[in-house]
Amino acid sequence: MVLEYLALKKVWSWRVNTGGLLDKNGRLVRFGTKGHPDIVARMRPTCGRPGTVIWIECKSEKGRQTPEQREWQKKAEEYGDTYIVARCVEDVMALFERPKK
Repeated sequence: MVLEYLALKKVWSWRVNTGGLLDKNGRLVRFGTKGHPDIVARMRPTCGRPGTVIWIECKSEKGRQTPEQREWQKKAEEYGDTYIVARCVEDVMALFERPKK
């Protein structure tokens, strides 16, 4: 739902898969970076302001961030990016419904 909503808003976004799989020999092959958020979105520059990166970690109602995810959030925010933990599509929608300053 989140990716569909972002597509409707014409926001460039994509899912980033991380984890691991067993190869045909039973060896674990890992991919991605631990802690990387589930979705990355890139907002266009507007009104002379640079574009914004939005990192979206999708969690269930009771889901909790791992230490690696919390570290990713800290680093993203240090760089001035937006990072949210989205438990439903409405959490993402709230980014676009904020009053303009």
